[in-house]
Order: sequence, then C-alpha cells, then structure tokens
Amino acid sequence: MSRKRPPANNLEEMPGAVCKIQPNIIDKHAQKANPMATVRDIVHKHVEAALAEAAAQNHSPDTVARVLFDEVIKLYRIDRTAADIASELMAAAENLDADEGIAFMRP
Repeated sequence: MSRKRPPANNLEEMPGAVCKIQPNIIDKHAQKANPMATVRDIVHKHVEAALAEAAAQNHSPDTVARVLFDEVIKLYRIDRTAADIASELMAAAENLDADEGIAFMRP
C-alpha cells in the first residue's frame, strides 16, 4: 500500500506572505553523491520545514522569521559580545538592498 505525499503548502497564497518558497529546493540526488551537506544546506532544510509546518497552522512567514531571529541572537550570545552582535546586525541592515553593492566594496 503506497501512501501519497500531502501537497506542499504554497506560501505565496498566504495573506501577507512576501516570499515564495519552493518545496524540495535541495537536490536530494546531489546529496547522495556528496554526503557531506554544507551548514547552509542543513539550516535551509530545517527552515523550509519550519515554514511549511507554520503555514499548515496558519502562522505567517514573518512570525517564523521573528522566532528564528530570536534563536539566532541566542546562538550569538553563547560566545559573542553584545557589541560584536550589534556590529553583525548593523552590517546586515546596511546591506539589505540586493541591488546596491556591499558597503565595504569600492566602486
């Protein structure tokens, strides 16, 4: 007896959703060829799952982002100073516009 997979949640249909999440972005065949996943691959997989689970319970991507942000701050506080964390956040804030060059780059 085969079980059907439930349809993936489409976040672009959610009110207030600002991002489009494509399910199964990580190529599972590529992971088999290279069993050493990058940290980005690992985190992406879990963020994708968290967004899907939250969407199934009618939570917005913004709410998920806020909770993830809280968790990031907790991780930073393990071995970073408040000034270092603030510097990291300021650098990220200064480079939010993808169309502009990164602030430390020369023209």
